[in-house]
Amino acid sequence: MHKRLNDVANQRFWALVLVIAISGTALSGIVVADDLQPLFVKISQTEENFFSLSVKSSPSVTGRQTAVLLPPCQLRDGSSAEGPGQWQLGTTYFCPESHPNIELIRSAEGVSPTALIRLERRSGDLEIYHLPPGQERLVIDRFRTTSSVFVQYLSFGFQHILEGYDHLLFVLCLLLLAGSLLRVLVMITGFTLAHSLTLGLSVMQWIEVPLSVVEVLIALSIVMLAREVLRMDRRTWSFRYPVLVSSAFGLLHGLGFAAAMKRIGLPQDELVWALLAFNVGVEAGQILFVLMVLLVFVALVRLHWVSADQAVQGQTISGQRWISYGIGGVSSYWLIDRLWQWLSGPFGLA
Repeated sequence: MHKRLNDVANQRFWALVLVIAISGTALSGIVVADDLQPLFVKISQTEENFFSLSVKSSPSVTGRQTAVLLPPCQLRDGSSAEGPGQWQLGTTYFCPESHPNIELIRSAEGVSPTALIRLERRSGDLEIYHLPPGQERLVIDRFRTTSSVFVQYLSFGFQHILEGYDHLLFVLCLLLLAGSLLRVLVMITGFTLAHSLTLGLSVMQWIEVPLSVVEVLIALSIVMLAREVLRMDRRTWSFRYPVLVSSAFGLLHGLGFAAAMKRIGLPQDELVWALLAFNVGVEAGQILFVLMVLLVFVALVRLHWVSADQAVQGQTISGQRWISYGIGGVSSYWLIDRLWQWLSGPFGLA
């Protein structure tokens, strides 16, 4: 009896640790987790030693957001800042050829959001750079040979999914609902094929959905799945037809991935390669996340903190209720916040 009580206590303790880890990761980035709308910076080389810089602030972060080139680059034309989500008027810098590097620094009131930097060289080459939340500086070698478009967009897709907490929480819900390796494979495959379809259609501009609406619906999809995880009712559609549910929501999440691609831009001469590379990067990051979650569950089973029968048969494990509460709480916050931003925009379609 005493041993059973200890086992139950251990299960509850480690389940609570999982809840804290999941919720803490999401909450740590909740202010800047709106990865569909990061800070965007465009740098264009207009002449040999002249560069134009434009900044579009993230609407998910209040306060002034700026980006400038540091000396020895010299400002030649000023700029005028607009509100969140609007482009600032371009600035022009003269960067002497004697200095091989261009250094950019961005600033924001409060926590700096994710930043995407697009560099268009005079030769027509396109480069993409990424600054995670809190990182302020970027150094660019103005003379270096650029990596291939495929490698750049592969890295971009990989980074995007691993910093997209909303997408990762949705995938975690799919794993908790699956209950077996076969169902995991079926649900993840359906989700992957579906979001790949809408990603391509949206990037090709064959379908158009306002980004603010997509964000609201993505948050709503996580709330709905968190509720399914909490209920664990085998009579629901989520259990009876898992691939249909994951595919339906996958169509929606594909529109979210497409938003990031369209914001950063695509090289028209290598459009297919860039699209393929981004999608492969997203899938690589998604597979990494799934493997990490499965390894955690295997470890819990081996340490006897979770019953193997419960893990395989999809029964409610100790702490799963609290995990669903954590995911539901975070996604509900996103839902309310994004819904407010949408309704506050012009005509409710900002």
